[in-house]
Amino acid sequence: MLHGPPVGEPVRGLIPRVKPADPLPLLQAVPPEFAGERLDHLLPIWYPDLSRARLQEWIRSGCVTIGDAPAVRPSQVLLAGDMVRVAPPAKPEVQRAASVRLEVVLDDPHVLAIHKPPGMLVHPREGRGRGDSVSELAQEQFGPLPPVHGEERPGVVHRLDMDTSGVLLLARTEIAGAALPEQFRARTVEKVYLAIVQGDPRFDSEWIETPIERHPRSLERMRIAEAGTGRESETYYEVRERFGHSALLECHPRTGRTHQIRVHLESIGLPILGDRLYTGGRARRPSRKDLPTPTRQALHALSLEFDHPVSGERTRAEAPLAKDLAELLDALRAGQ
Repeated sequence: MLHGPPVGEPVRGLIPRVKPADPLPLLQAVPPEFAGERLDHLLPIWYPDLSRARLQEWIRSGCVTIGDAPAVRPSQVLLAGDMVRVAPPAKPEVQRAASVRLEVVLDDPHVLAIHKPPGMLVHPREGRGRGDSVSELAQEQFGPLPPVHGEERPGVVHRLDMDTSGVLLLARTEIAGAALPEQFRARTVEKVYLAIVQGDPRFDSEWIETPIERHPRSLERMRIAEAGTGRESETYYEVRERFGHSALLECHPRTGRTHQIRVHLESIGLPILGDRLYTGGRARRPSRKDLPTPTRQALHALSLEFDHPVSGERTRAEAPLAKDLAELLDALRAGQ
């Protein structure tokens, strides 16, 4: 493995690797073999354990310069010998409010299940304050948790999108930290979501079995892939209630792809109300003007059923519908 140069000492022709736990500043010349490469394609080679989205944030926030000028965009093309300087942003020390506490829906010596509120990250992200993610708050509230998916991701077994509310599992012990992710990989965890969608479903229930891939022009979005490409994805839904112009669906994702339910429902003309990424070509607000407009996607992780990592007993954790979605449902029912 090649290591990066000390700060301020340019070394030509080397591709250093930087540890993710403490991203180091870097001053490096572009080797000839990388001439014509995009900046956001080269930085992941120098920082292989950081996400491409995080590195693009650095570029856009002025943390990367080429020569004497700040990089203008992530897609900027590099020339051989260009001097690239990376100054990772300092971690903010903004403290959370002391009153913020995670709501526990299952408390067990090996497993915790919490009700994640909408708007909260599962893991910390560059540029946000301390204590505003589930993994940080959980350790403050419950003590040290095992590194389930690496040192930067203590305790959290799986993930939910930032604006999706609902039940989230945390491992309290090494045994749970090893067993629970394996159950997700083996697809033995039964996941149930509630989604409020725009449109009137054609069927009372349906399997959606279309592969999903990352959108080639947007790091945030996923999309339906052509047959034979992408990753296998399966979602089953049943209609719980119909409101004519919208409906409440109970969704059972068999696979766990990024944005799976959102992408699948949008693909059949039933975009989730409030979804800013997947709107199906329609307005993302309710059709009736007297209804409240959701400020986030109307998607809630209702329950998880899994085998207890020690006893083996089938265990269920459930989080009641988040307040904003319960109020939206009340308004839909009142308007029928």
